[in-house]
This record gives sequence, C-alpha cells and structure tokens, in this order.
Amino acid sequence: MRNIKKEYLLPIIIIGSFLMASCEKPSTTYEDFNSTSVVFFNAYPVSTVVSVNLFMDTLKLTPTAIPYAGSTGTLVVLSGNDRLTELKSSATSQDKLATLPISFAPNTFNTIYLTGTTGAGEIIQATDDLTPAPNGRAKIRTVHLSPDLTTVDFLIKDGASLSVQQAYKAVTKFALVDTGTYVFQVKDSQTSVVKASTSSTTKIKLKSTECYTLLARGLSTGSRLLTLQVINDLSY
Repeated sequence: MRNIKKEYLLPIIIIGSFLMASCEKPSTTYEDFNSTSVVFFNAYPVSTVVSVNLFMDTLKLTPTAIPYAGSTGTLVVLSGNDRLTELKSSATSQDKLATLPISFAPNTFNTIYLTGTTGAGEIIQATDDLTPAPNGRAKIRTVHLSPDLTTVDFLIKDGASLSVQQAYKAVTKFALVDTGTYVFQVKDSQTSVVKASTSSTTKIKLKSTECYTLLARGLSTGSRLLTLQVINDLSY
C-alpha cells in the first residue's frame, strides 16, 4: 500500500535535521515536516541510456539506478515550491537527461515520469488521487508517453474507450470502471491502427477499490517498442 508515512532510506537525510530537533516526541509523523510521496517511472525510450538516477535539490534519491520500464518504491521527500528535480544517466553523474523545478504540496502522492527523445528528455509530473474506488469498482487513468505518436486512443478491447485523442505527455484523471478481467489497447488516433495491446491470454484483472495507471511507453518503431504497462498505484 502506498503510504505517505513510509520512509525510504536516502530521504532520511533530507529530514534528518528536523527529526533530531524533535526526538523527544516519539509520536511525531512525517506529515509534521510537510512531507510528500513520490514514485519515479523510467519511460525514456532512448536505447543508449541503460538506467537513470533521480536527484532532487542535488541529493541523489536512487541508491540503485532505475532501468527502462522500471520504477522506484515510494520516496518520502520534503514538500515545497520549485524543488529542482533532475534525471541523469547512470553512465555518468554529469549526463543530465532532463531537469524541471517541481512544486509538491504537503501530504500528497505524486508520480514523476521520464520520457522524450535523444538529447531532449522531459519530466512529466502528476499528482495522484489515490482515494480508493467504491466496492465493486476500480479507478484507472491513462498516460501517453510515446514520443513519435501525436495522439492516441486508449480502450478496452471490444469495449469502451478510456481516452480519445489523448495528446503526448498528457495524464488523464482517474475514472471509475467495473472490476473485471480485460485486454487493453492503444491506437494511433490518426490511423486507428492498434499500436500496442496487453496480453489476450494473460488478461489484466482490475480489483475492487484499487487504482491503476495504463501507461503507453516506447516508440512505434525502434528497439524500445511501444508497450502498454498496467500499474497498480496502491502497490508502492
């Protein structure tokens, strides 16, 4: 379960001075220090970049670099305005792939995605509404991070559309769907050609009250081909 009270090893450094000052209060929680929760997903489709490290205000938050299609667990960091967020190739700490000042509200859940093309990496930040869905329903949102497709349609195979003509880098709000087992597809909006699909033999099961992200990542051509990744946002 993703929980803002979870602590990740390196962010202890960020709030250590505050903890020292209040060590006589054993009931103190991280919310008292304006903390926020962050998960990072590496969706950078450039095959020459093996893995990526996340830095915030020059502090490295990833003890192990994150490979393509991988993610961190929940990182707990201080909230605040214009937190300098940098993503660097693990090959050299000087190789910056993308930089963005991000403002994090206290006690929120956030996801940072890396996408882009060679020499033009981009950071996408989303604030996550992880309020559980009602019993018998699940929540799902769609994220378009395939740089060589202008707009895409997300849909349930032989079923309803989840998002139509969604722009590159756009993140939708969570929508309610019935629980069940599904095959998801993403189409090029311009041609209606299916570009990626989840497995028809191992279908995706959406569980009651859970929150999911349907992430389109990769390229329509190339070594890191467009793939649909279904993420349970409550599992971090």
